[in-house]
Amino acid sequence: MRLVLAAILVSFLTSCYEWHDKETFEKEDSSYYPDDSAEYNDDSNICVLDSAWMEPDKAWESWANLKMIGKIYNDGSDLEQATLVNGVFKLKTGVLEFSEGTYVKYENQVLSAQLTNFSIENINQTKGTAVMNLNGAFFMFNQQLIPFFKGSGLNETDSGAEVVLSNQLYDIKYDEDGVIKSPKLRKICFSGVSKTERYESRGDIDIPIGGIFGCFEDNYYGYAGETLSMMFRNDIDENGDSILKYLNTRDDGSVIVYGNSKFRHLCQCYDPEGNEVNCWEYTGPGGPEECPDYVSEEDCGTGDSDVDNENFDQDEIDDSYESASDSDDEPLKTDYDIIPDEDSVLDEDTVPDEDTVPDVDSQ
Repeated sequence: MRLVLAAILVSFLTSCYEWHDKETFEKEDSSYYPDDSAEYNDDSNICVLDSAWMEPDKAWESWANLKMIGKIYNDGSDLEQATLVNGVFKLKTGVLEFSEGTYVKYENQVLSAQLTNFSIENINQTKGTAVMNLNGAFFMFNQQLIPFFKGSGLNETDSGAEVVLSNQLYDIKYDEDGVIKSPKLRKICFSGVSKTERYESRGDIDIPIGGIFGCFEDNYYGYAGETLSMMFRNDIDENGDSILKYLNTRDDGSVIVYGNSKFRHLCQCYDPEGNEVNCWEYTGPGGPEECPDYVSEEDCGTGDSDVDNENFDQDEIDDSYESASDSDDEPLKTDYDIIPDEDSVLDEDTVPDEDTVPDVDSQ
C-alpha cells in the first residue's frame, strides 16, 4: 500500500456547496445502521445491501463504515451527490457522520467514495467573512475490483478500502445572497487512516483491515456513468505516528523524514496569502499546534503564539484576510489530497482473466 499526494478535491469540495441546500437522506432513528430494507427486493436471489454487514469487529477501537449508492463521475467533471449516503466514523473523540458524497474515478484505475460534511462558523455579518469547518473522508479501491466481482460472481472481499480522514478550515467570504466566494485553505489536519496488517502471501504488503461489499449486477468495468451500490467497513488507525508514516511513504516503500522538502506533518497551515507556515507559529482559524517532538528546539523557536486556541478571535483574521482576498475570487484549491497508486488496493494476482469479464464495448 503506497500513497502519493495529488490535487484531486478541487471540483469535489467546490460542488459540496451546491449540495448543501439539496435534499439529503435522513436516518430514521439514532442507530448507526438504519432500517432500509424497504429499498430492496426481499427475493433471496437478488443482492441486498444489508446494513448489518457493516457492523464493526468488536476488537476495533476506532472504525468507519459506509453504505453508498450513486453514479460514478470522472475526476474533474461536474459532480452530483450520490442517491444514498450513510457514513459513520466512530473515533476516540466521538462519532462523525456523513450524508453527502460521490464516487469519483481517476486515471490510474482508482475509484474513490468521497464524503464531506461542513459547518460555517465565526460569522462576521458586517465584513461578510466566516470560517468553513469541513470534514473530508475517502474510501478508495482499485477499479479492477468491479470486473473481478462481475466475472467471479462474488460480492465481497476480506480486506477494506484505503481510508483517509481529514479536517480542513477555510477562510471564506460570502456575498449578500450568502454565496461563498474566495475560500482560502488555512489549515488541514489528517486524523485517521486505514489500520493495516501485513500479508507475506500477497507479496509482503500491507492490507487494510475490513471488508468491501457490493451489488454489481448492472456494472461492467466501473466506468463513469455506471451506478455503484456498495458498502465498506474498516478498522481505523488514529495513531499520529501511523498517519505520519502513511502520508510520507514513497512508492518504493521508503519513508520521507523530517528535513526533506516533501515531508508532510499531520497538519499543514497557511497564512492569508496562501503561504505555508509552521503550525506551531500559525495564527489562523483553529489556532496553533504544539511543535512536534521530532522538530528541534531551535526550529520550534519559543513555541509561543499570539493566538489562544481556545479563545480564537475571528476579527483579527478578518482584517488580514480582507486585504489578501478582496480581488481574489479563485475557486477552492488544495495540494494535500490523497490518492493511492493503482497497485495499492488490489493485488494483481486477484485480477480476473479476460475471458471472465463480460464482453462490452470499450469506453
